[in-house]
Amino acid sequence: MLIEMMNVSFTYMPNTSLEQLALQSINLGIDEGEFIGLIGPTGSGKSTLVQLLSTLLIPTEGKIIFEGQEIGKDIDPRIIRKEVGLVFQFPESQLFAETVADDVAFGPRNLGLSEEEVDLRVRDSLGSVGLAYERYADRSPFSLSGGEKRLVAIAGILAMKPHVLILDEPITGLDYWGRTRVLRCIDELNRNGMTVIIVAHDMDEIAEYVDRVAVLSEGQIVLDGRPKDVFSQIDYLKDIGLDVPKTVELLMKLRDRGFNVTVESLGMQPAISAILAAVKEK
Repeated sequence: MLIEMMNVSFTYMPNTSLEQLALQSINLGIDEGEFIGLIGPTGSGKSTLVQLLSTLLIPTEGKIIFEGQEIGKDIDPRIIRKEVGLVFQFPESQLFAETVADDVAFGPRNLGLSEEEVDLRVRDSLGSVGLAYERYADRSPFSLSGGEKRLVAIAGILAMKPHVLILDEPITGLDYWGRTRVLRCIDELNRNGMTVIIVAHDMDEIAEYVDRVAVLSEGQIVLDGRPKDVFSQIDYLKDIGLDVPKTVELLMKLRDRGFNVTVESLGMQPAISAILAAVKEK
């Protein structure tokens, strides 16, 4: 197992009048190469959990194991920050350099790498997110579209060569084409071996990509499994303040009305194909 959270709890400002329990008794195992969607209503603890995974926060209770070593005991948290890359929500707001290449190069340069190695990482990282070096390197990041800015921000994290990529609401605020471009990029990174964790409030467009969904509510993991199994619990998810993907809701309603459809794949095209096949059977 790549990462394991064992009975992890976290409290903000403990032993003060503002003490707030954010996470309670979290047990979560993450295998190498997984693509996980982490969802939950606002205030459920999603952002706290990923900050713990990236060691920006340290558990109040419990322990986190990375490749068999306990963080903070067997391995320094600073090492984990190089292994686990966290892309914050609206990461494009953190872009600051005059050119795309300089922005992506910021992290590797801070590692003290040679300019030759920095240049190689910039080229590789931009290529990994589908941005051609020759076309984008000398452009101002502020002249790019919303989706392109987000891809540059992701490239900046990839230039640090992390083992795990965590993205907090990676498609928020983007138009359809921007969302599609970013999600396809992330999916390709996972297909090439990157372990990916995506934080989301709802899974309408993400559900078809992930292998597994973990649901947080009031600081606890309440569901964890394959997307089709998690999203089949429509009433429960709605009770805790979440919506299910529209494709799932439609297929479930058709099945309840006697149509022979299965909720196997959550993408739009598979759903259309399943509906057309079911209608022909009728």
